[in-house]
Amino acid sequence: MKRRIAAVFLVTLLPLGMAACGSQSKADACKEVQAARQSIAQAVVSSGQALPTDPTAAAEQLSKIADAYKDASKKISNDEVKPAVDKVIADLEKMKNFDPASALSGAADYMAAVGDLATHQNELNSVCGLPTSSN
Repeated sequence: MKRRIAAVFLVTLLPLGMAACGSQSKADACKEVQAARQSIAQAVVSSGQALPTDPTAAAEQLSKIADAYKDASKKISNDEVKPAVDKVIADLEKMKNFDPASALSGAADYMAAVGDLATHQNELNSVCGLPTSSN
């Protein structure tokens, strides 16, 4: 009888234990964010330009940054970190697709995208316990 009770107890708890193993901790998700940032920093250093003045080079730089975050996002399943990373990616996509030929008419949209990126980057930093930048 004791064996049956123990077996029922184990069979009941086993699925619960397996479910807990599938979730990603916030710390592990934030490690992926930090790894992406390290790869971004290395790319910036190797390019020699933190802020390229050429629109094509700037778009390429933003694309590399977005790609690093996208790669990290694929490895993140944490419900708190993933949405924050995805917002940053969306902002980078908007900025990299900005058409410099429409600089006057699109300047407000571009500045809004820059503001959104700063806000969402600070939110991501806050979620991961990293220092936030002041606007």
